[in-house]
Amino acid sequence: MNVEKLTTIPDPNQELDDPYVHTVSTEEFVEAVERTSQEEKNDGLTPNEED
Repeated sequence: MNVEKLTTIPDPNQELDDPYVHTVSTEEFVEAVERTSQEEKNDGLTPNEED
């Protein structure tokens, strides 16, 4: 096995063409989804008005 072929240094010029991807842990993702879901529920709540 040739180690040099396995470890390649990315070309900075090529890296700029790739879209930016922000990775998060599963826990961070779940927290963000729950927070957004809770905010949507709070925004959609209106008091029931019965005449």
